[in-house]
Amino acid sequence: MLSNYRGDFWRLIRWLASPIFKVSWLVFGLSLFATLLAWRFFVVSIDGTAKNAFDDLLLAFTGELERSMTAYEQVLSGAASLVQTNPTISRRDFRRYLDVVQVTRRYPGQQGIGYSVMFPANQLATVEQRVRDEGFENFKVTPQGNRKTYSAIIFIEPFDWRNKRAFGYDMYSEPVRRTAMARARDTGLPAASGAVKLVQETKSDIQAGFLLYLPIYSGFQMPDTVEERRQTIKGFVYSPFRIGNLVEAVLKRERLDIKSNADIRITAPVIGDKTDVIYDDAKDSGDANHQAKFVQKGFLELYGVRWDIALASTPKFERAVDYTPAWAALFVGLTLSVLLSGLVGSAALRQHEANMSNARMELLTRELAHRVKNSLAVVQSVANRSLVDGRPLKEARELFLQRLHALARAHSHLVNNSWRGVSMRELTAAELQPFGARASIHGPDVSMNANTAQMFALVLHELATNAVKHGALSVPAGRVDLRWRIVPVDGEDTLRFRWKEAGGPAVNEPESSGFGQTLLKQSIAHGGLSRPEIAYEKDGLLYEFDVPLARLEEETSLRSSK
Repeated sequence: MLSNYRGDFWRLIRWLASPIFKVSWLVFGLSLFATLLAWRFFVVSIDGTAKNAFDDLLLAFTGELERSMTAYEQVLSGAASLVQTNPTISRRDFRRYLDVVQVTRRYPGQQGIGYSVMFPANQLATVEQRVRDEGFENFKVTPQGNRKTYSAIIFIEPFDWRNKRAFGYDMYSEPVRRTAMARARDTGLPAASGAVKLVQETKSDIQAGFLLYLPIYSGFQMPDTVEERRQTIKGFVYSPFRIGNLVEAVLKRERLDIKSNADIRITAPVIGDKTDVIYDDAKDSGDANHQAKFVQKGFLELYGVRWDIALASTPKFERAVDYTPAWAALFVGLTLSVLLSGLVGSAALRQHEANMSNARMELLTRELAHRVKNSLAVVQSVANRSLVDGRPLKEARELFLQRLHALARAHSHLVNNSWRGVSMRELTAAELQPFGARASIHGPDVSMNANTAQMFALVLHELATNAVKHGALSVPAGRVDLRWRIVPVDGEDTLRFRWKEAGGPAVNEPESSGFGQTLLKQSIAHGGLSRPEIAYEKDGLLYEFDVPLARLEEETSLRSSK
């Protein structure tokens, strides 16, 4: 069963691959190519729209971050103004200001605001003692060590457990912080540090951080020259930022859609030209192995420090990209390609069938002309022989019509079979039908070609006519037995035919040889092994002939065991 299906499948493939469908396949190929181009155009267009939307996320993120830092700078500027205009500001005044501003509630992401003083090494003990006198008995400047210039964080709010870790820390002793502090001092402008590990960090939830500094000078006005600024620097109001908290606060407050649609990666300088990743949302969210389809890079100049920012699309963003128009175009294009190529193939098949039909019609026309010519020759021969044997005109006319009817019956069978051959059994039964059971027929069915069928029909008619006039069928008790069989002769299948009359009057060999005798003595088919044998026995006529089966059959044998 399976092998039959496979055979049918490959026959179908070979049929479709035939030259008939060459144009159809060409149309299908061109239509498919156009469909793929259209599909690709839609995909590129949709991707372009998605990329523009994703690029907007980067612009939105950098814009929100920049606006947030501007707000943080304003809070820091207020604290700097307070310290600048009140040189003897107390810890209590500093705390009150920040309580009013509500830094931690209104400005999430900002770790706090502090004030770090600058002093030479000979004032180290004085500074430490002054803070201890305020109730902080264990206060000391860290890290310890001999330095020409010190700084110390003496105010920091909110004064919680995390910020207390930075109380007394000398930020000027660390290179990255010192670089930012020196830039703020020399320019008089806010300055951000590179990425650092804040002293507020513990062993858990460690984040990269940075600091934003505003310089405080002696007097109420900022000195005009860099040298004067270096000489009059008193300290810095600053804010520490944990970068993770800062980014999360910005996104939570302004654009939650950025966080869900993009993984954010921020790279910033650490020391000198060295840079490091200070924030990686993909790593934190567990999507580090995701290969993003859309990636957009930008940067943000943050108070003298460049942050390189890269956004990578998340699976959620990519799933939201609607490719329905592209798939619809592909489906419609494929459907139209199949239909169009099918129409072309159908037209080609109809044209091929028309050509084949015309060719067959032309062949049939030529064959019909040939067969009509042969039939007319046979009719002419029958007419000549029927009318020249010295019979009266009426008898000759009757004999001619009978022979013509026999020939017509053979023609009818040939026409019914489209001239592909006539069944020997059907032709014999039709010829002997008037005699009913008095004529017995035995033998396998054999297909006879057109010429043989016409000759055999005339022979049967002649034998039957003679039997009715002079032989077994002329008396009620007479019978005719027709038998044929297939026998091998010299390795070739041969048809052996026998006509035997019985129960009739004695028959004698005719003294004269008319058309009937001439006909009976001729070979049934071209290439016969021998001429027919005729015996005039006491109980009736015996007629036999042998002819190669291949000479009788034309295309398909109709033999069957009967």
